[in-house]
Parts: sequence; structure tokens; C-alpha cells
Amino acid sequence: MRVLSQKNYRWLYEREWRMFGPQGLVSYGGLSCVKSVYIGFCAPIELRKKIEGRLSKLNIKVKTIKIEKYSISF
Repeated sequence: MRVLSQKNYRWLYEREWRMFGPQGLVSYGGLSCVKSVYIGFCAPIELRKKIEGRLSKLNIKVKTIKIEKYSISF
């Protein structure tokens, strides 16, 4: 968790926020602050579909990270 909660200074321009919580339902303030969600490369397909289904109803973009050789894309 410590590794994921810190960000290298070279990536500061991204202005990203990271949220950690216990497994299960996590609630926080208004949804207007969430613009998009990036899903990790190794996330199971069933989980990706579940996340995409729920967030599409809220008009939140969902992007899956793709890794090919030495490049990463969304």
C-alpha cells in the first residue's frame, strides 16, 4: 500500500488521486470529482465488466491498461 500511495515526481503533471479502502463497499463524497477509472492489466475480465457496467451508468470513463512488449497504453 505504501508503494501505491506515493508517486514519482516525474508524474506530478497527471494530477491523479488514489483511494484505498477495505475490500467491499467504499463510499466517499460526490461523484463529480471522478473523471475516469483505469483498470490494471491483470484484472479478471469478469471484474472489468462489472466495473464498466456500474460506472457507465454514472458517465465515468473506464480504461484498461494494455501492456505490449515495452510499451503501456490505455
